[in-house]
Amino acid sequence: YSKSIEENCRTIKRAHNRYIEWARKYRAVFALDKYHLIYFIRARKSINIKAIVNI
Repeated sequence: YSKSIEENCRTIKRAHNRYIEWARKYRAVFALDKYHLIYFIRARKSINIKAIVNI
């Protein structure tokens, strides 16, 4: 959680990269097509709702 969607996207990307490294180490498989990201926001005017996470 942060006040910036862009910062949240960067944090999610870093976490995803850690999980991918873990998966490689333990030969686990993730179904990336099952990933979904949902933003729960209160005010659309003050944030960039077009920010994306490229995984």
